[in-house]
Formats: sequence, structure tokens, C-alpha cells
Amino acid sequence: MSHTDPIRTIIVENDRATLCLFKAQLELFPEIDVRGHASQYHQAKRLLLTEKPELAFIDIDLEGKSGFDLLSDVRSFTTNEFSVIFFTSNERLVIRALRASAFDCLLKPIDETELGEAIKRFRDKRDRQIENSKVIRQTIMYVTEMISLPTHIGIRFVDMGKIVLFHCSRECSMDKPCWEVLLNDEEHIKLKRSTTSREIAKLVKDKFIQINPAVIINLNYIDVVEFKTQECVLIPPFQHLRFKISRSQMCGLREKYDVL
Repeated sequence: MSHTDPIRTIIVENDRATLCLFKAQLELFPEIDVRGHASQYHQAKRLLLTEKPELAFIDIDLEGKSGFDLLSDVRSFTTNEFSVIFFTSNERLVIRALRASAFDCLLKPIDETELGEAIKRFRDKRDRQIENSKVIRQTIMYVTEMISLPTHIGIRFVDMGKIVLFHCSRECSMDKPCWEVLLNDEEHIKLKRSTTSREIAKLVKDKFIQINPAVIINLNYIDVVEFKTQECVLIPPFQHLRFKISRSQMCGLREKYDVL
């Protein structure tokens, strides 16, 4: 992917007149490549799964189910990461949309200036991700070693050097852990719910270190371990990620790396 590539986009809107108007508005932005549109829930789900868009404009007020239902449903079936801009005529749903991890939420009728600002923010975000990937390629030198990850939809083969860390999400529980993988292009991969930290440790061997019960980090991405704060800091562009190191793991780190 490069900065000049168009943004793969789909539209989900159940009102035909609104859909036609919105498509005309998007034609004002040459960076947007509309790959398809849908008006029905199941049609929209199929489109999201097959087209694998980067950006989806989704009407919250779908017939029968909501745009929130659609987003949750699709994300349980795919590892493809995409951003969502919801639109609605109900102001009270804006906060809920943002809480549902939406990139943005626009009120109908859609103002072209606000639409342009939202698209610009998304383009800027994508440009940062592209630059971050370049930094990673220039910074990290590794020998390619493919491993298989058990995901909720099947087996995903990934170069181990591209894995920044494994982390257990807030949804996890004692009997059903929910581990995710963060790749160096900022893609997130959900692992099968039955996956355990012990299984992950066996998979990655000595190339990763578990710093607390919920985080396992690739050693190549660690910048510094701070004794005072007992935190682990990652290299750019992941330097904003800081993780607490458990007391037992800190003792293990000192012992393993001969820190006096």
C-alpha cells in the first residue's frame, strides 16, 4: 500500500434516495474508491467480508437490525481491520457510535465540509500507518520464520518477526482467555478463545518474553525496561505503548539478563 493508492470504500444505506445523494458527495473526493454499496443487512455483511474495505460508511438505522449489530457481526467473522464512519439522523446515537470504536459519526443530512474533514482524518491516519511500516522495515532485521496462529475463523500464517506482541483483551476470563496479536503494520488478529499463554509461549519460544499475565512481547521491539516504574517501553513507532511488568517477571528479567 502507498500514499497514492485510493481508499477502498463501501457504503451501507437502506434509503435509496440518501444512497444516491451520498454517492454523489463521495465523487467529490478522488481518493475514495467505492467498491460497492448495500441496503440490506445480509447483503452488507457479505459485501464487507468479500470486498475487505479500508473504510466503510454505515447507516446506523438499518431495517431490522442496526449498524452496530452489523459491525459486531462482521468483526466476529474476519480478521480484516477496517474503519467505520457511521451516519444517523439521531443525535443521541453519536456517543454510542464512538463507543463502538467508530472512526467517526456524521449526522444526516451529511454536510460536505464535515465529510471532507472526516475523510482527511482517515487519510492522515492511513498515511501514518504507511510511514510506521516503513520505519519498522528499516529498523527491524529478522530471519523469516512463519508460525501458525489459531484464530477464531481458521489458521493464520504469520512471519514471527512481524509480531509485536500478544495481549489478553479485557473480555477475557479465567476459563476463556481472549488473546489478540498486534502486528507491526498495526493489524490486530484475534486468536481462538481457548488459546492459553502457555500455548503461545511454546509457539514463540525464546524470541518473546511474558512481562505480565496479559502481555507477551517480541524482544526485538523492546526499547527499555525501566526499573523505577517497572514498565516496559517499545521502540518507535510503538513507543506510546507502556506495559507494567509483574514483580515475578521483573525478578526473572534480572536473573535472565544478569542485571545486578
